[in-house]
Parts: sequence; structure tokens; C-alpha cells
Amino acid sequence: MPYPEGFDPDHDENAVQIIEKHLIVNVAGVKALEILTGLPTRLNDSSANPRIVGTDWSFVNYLVLLLASPSSKERQLAVRGRALIEAEAILRGNWLTV
Repeated sequence: MPYPEGFDPDHDENAVQIIEKHLIVNVAGVKALEILTGLPTRLNDSSANPRIVGTDWSFVNYLVLLLASPSSKERQLAVRGRALIEAEAILRGNWLTV
């Protein structure tokens, strides 16, 4: 998965914050598509399908699992929920530039 050049999540003291920012950006990508189309993203939409590597949703899923235990659905929902709140706030505050 793409990270900033030179970023090593195993050796960066700010790794969690960087991964959280990547998560917010990718959630914002999905939400922007939903806002623009007025429709929820569909699994057959190639720009959002979580099963297609490289889509915003596939990266969201990957990052959520990095930040939350794969065995903890509650933790995953909490991580997603926070990212969604932040992404929506960023989109609302900057919609004219989106």
C-alpha cells in the first residue's frame, strides 16, 4: 500500500498519526464520490469496490485493520466512525476546493 516516501510504519514514532491521516483521506475520497453523485457508493463501482486493490475502500479496509485489531469488530467500527466524522468535517469545510 502506498505511503509517503521514506515512511516506515514499524520505525516511525508518528506512525499511528500518519496512518490515521491516510485513513481520513481515503474515507473522504469515498464520501466525496457519494456527495457528488447523491448516491451511496456501490460495490460494483470500480472506484469504490473494497475487493479491488487500489480503490479508496480497499485502502480504508487495510488501514482500519492496521489501527484496530482484526478480531475486534467494535474497535474497527470505532476507528471507521472517527475517520468518517473527520472526513465529513473536512469535506464540508473545504467543499468549494474539492
